[in-house]
Amino acid sequence: MFRSFFNAGPGEEEKEIVAGIEMGSSVKAYPVEVIRQRKKITDIVDGKSVTLTWDDSTDRISVKPAAGGEVEPIIVYWFVWKGIHPDTDRYTGP
Repeated sequence: MFRSFFNAGPGEEEKEIVAGIEMGSSVKAYPVEVIRQRKKITDIVDGKSVTLTWDDSTDRISVKPAAGGEVEPIIVYWFVWKGIHPDTDRYTGP
């Protein structure tokens, strides 16, 4: 039987799917279901504005910093992201 090393905190689920992003020296995870429901989230990561957008036609998340370019999100279970990035931030909404 699989025993996780990760203890989920309040409002967290081990097997929740998240979109993790890395910008500068910061990492942050966004629950995919929240992005899917809201369609668009604007947030601050590493002191910079970033917008995550859900595209219904492709089931894809795009991540665009206000300064331009695009960041490729990493789609994984929350416990995997947290295991790789133990000091990660997690989006909890406005």
